[in-house]
Amino acid sequence: EYDTGSAIEAAPMILADSLYVGNEDGKLCAIKLADGSLRWQYKTGDKIVGSTNWLAHPAKSASMPSGARILVGSYDSTLHCIDSASGEALWKYEAESFINGAPTVFAGGKSVAFGCCDNNVYVLSSADGAKVSTVDAGSQIAGSPAAAVFTFASSSAMRRSCSAIRLDAAKNARLSTSFPMRQDGLVI
Repeated sequence: EYDTGSAIEAAPMILADSLYVGNEDGKLCAIKLADGSLRWQYKTGDKIVGSTNWLAHPAKSASMPSGARILVGSYDSTLHCIDSASGEALWKYEAESFINGAPTVFAGGKSVAFGCCDNNVYVLSSADGAKVSTVDAGSQIAGSPAAAVFTFASSSAMRRSCSAIRLDAAKNARLSTSFPMRQDGLVI
């Protein structure tokens, strides 16, 4: 059992032999599952209220978490990418407002998306955190985006009730309400 020293709002993530959890003091803790001791602690500039996610190190496969990178957003308006072994920051991306949800990894681990309270969904390169695209969702994103590949069939009910943020082949994020989408495209 490990006391993080502050309240925890989001679900922890278990990866390999560690549990990762953020707290309201802005600390991301990596805790050893074997004995509950602290492996490392990373400090952000403000509280963490969303869960973490992970992606494989570029030299590793997605199914092998060794050398994984941990992703976490914070109320410091920054998405942090942290080395799972050392707890050191690999890159950071500063948005315009709070990040409440967990980031999403997609495109075979090459891209990361996260929603922000500045009304945007950001798409970044997972290699270095460089911005690939943004889309104005028209309202604060206080949750976690989900990524999947969809092929939609024609449905008038679907056309009336669905909207999605779609990343096209040129990596431009677009708000889409036109259905059916007959191409296999990434829907966030």
